[in-house]
Amino acid sequence: MLRTRLTTAPDDPGTAPRSCERQRTARFAQVRAHSATVEDAATAEQFAGAYAAFSHWMLATAP
Repeated sequence: MLRTRLTTAPDDPGTAPRSCERQRTARFAQVRAHSATVEDAATAEQFAGAYAAFSHWMLATAP
C-alpha cells in the first residue's frame, strides 16, 4: 500500500506515509465495527450472516 502511494504521490512523496496511515486507520475502524457485529450476534444465523458479510467485505476491499 505504501509503495503504491509513493509511486503515485503527485508532487511530495513525503505525504505518502501519512496518507497510507489515514487509509489504514479508517480500514481498521471498519474491521472493528464488523468484528463487533459478529461478536454481538445473538443467534447462529445472525453470526453466520455477520461473518459472511465481514469476510466478503475483507476480500472485496483488500488493499
